[in-house]
Amino acid sequence: MQVTREWLKQYATPCGERRHAWTRRQIEALGVTYPPSKGWTFLVVGREITDEQRQRFEQGRKVRPVKIVQQDLFREERWQRETIQAMYGSRVKG
Repeated sequence: MQVTREWLKQYATPCGERRHAWTRRQIEALGVTYPPSKGWTFLVVGREITDEQRQRFEQGRKVRPVKIVQQDLFREERWQRETIQAMYGSRVKG
């Protein structure tokens, strides 16, 4: 299989609307040393890779879920409550 820019973007991890990111496993599956140098995508586009490399790249996209700490949720709720109270004054009870 020949690597294309569209294929790389399709299996990128979520990293904002205009940016793309790949995991270490994905980058290494393409034969690029980690951390990659700037412009590494230009070097791999057009390169032929094996089916095994393609499969490892596509499966390497798995991103670990972010662990949400209960304390962070309470802090966020408090911030929202304080912001609303500052906007509307004492009419809001917290």
